[in-house]
This record gives sequence, structure tokens and C-alpha cells, in this order.
Amino acid sequence: MTVFAKQAGVLLVMTLAALSSGCSTSTTARHDNTSKEKDGAGSNVTFFQLFGKSYGIDNFERWSDGSRTLSRQGLMPTGRLNFSEAKKVCARAGGRICTLPEWRWACRTVSARETRCEKSQELLPSGMHCPGNGPGPRDMESNLLEWAVYPRTGAPVIAGVHSDCLRFRQTSRKKRAQNLGVRCCY
Repeated sequence: MTVFAKQAGVLLVMTLAALSSGCSTSTTARHDNTSKEKDGAGSNVTFFQLFGKSYGIDNFERWSDGSRTLSRQGLMPTGRLNFSEAKKVCARAGGRICTLPEWRWACRTVSARETRCEKSQELLPSGMHCPGNGPGPRDMESNLLEWAVYPRTGAPVIAGVHSDCLRFRQTSRKKRAQNLGVRCCY
């Protein structure tokens, strides 16, 4: 059996289990822990249920200047993050790097609704590649590749390879690329 077939089989089992456990989605506003803005605007987080466990995921890729981090539509997402830097960005936001199943589930759920996705190699502000129809994460299949982790081992992976929710690749924690950023889970 090929690696792709094994991955597809795992996703099928994951999808069936999630559907049978009453998978759901909801969106809420969440305040960014590091926001220093006077208006107190928060970032949007969408909540999913996977295997009976609820989790939230940023609607947009993270922007960070080293001391602050935001997930907002229209901000240019921060690339060139290695795994350690991505973990720090998520910790500053009060979250963590998403597990691969969490990232995939959110991506597949949202990509089924997105009809107007710009498939270009150019980095755009968050939410501009896939503006979407309704609430939920944006640009998961485009814009930046994103850090995720295997749930059992914590090994780093890059999610969204080749603009596909299912494709990923294992990599070094030191990997750094212009188009590699993070979206956090809670």
C-alpha cells in the first residue's frame, strides 16, 4: 500500500468517525492576548468538533512582529517561521500549533464551501486568496504553507502542500521558507 493510500485511508476513517460523533462548526470572536489596539478588536476563531473533542482554529494566518501576534483578514501573514518560532507565536496568542488531523478537518470542511479561490503563488494579505462564503477559516489551501504536528509524536509537518488539504510533508524543525507560516489552534 502506498503512503498516499494509507493517508487517504486514515482520512476516510477520521472523516467517518468525526461524522458519526456529531461533528459541528461554530464561529466566535476571540480576543488576541497580545493585541495592544485601543479598539480591543479580537480575532475570529472557528470551533470544530473532531472525535468528540472541541477545538478552535484561527480563521486567518498569523501575523507577528516578534512581540505581538494577530489573526485578522487583510494583514500580511508572517512567513519564514521555523517550528520553534511558530510555537512561540501560537503561545503568545494563547494557543498551540494545530495537530495535522485538526488542520485537515478544518481545511476540508471549509474548502467544500469555498468557490472563489485565487490559486496564485503570490503571497497576499490574509483572507484574499479565498474570501469564502460565510464564517470559517480562509486561505487554508492557498497563500502560506502552515506548520502542524503529528498528534502522537509531536513531529513537525508542513500542511497544505501543493494547495491541497490532504497533502503534507515531514520536515526539520529548523525548516524556514518565505511561504511557511502558522495558524493556531485552541
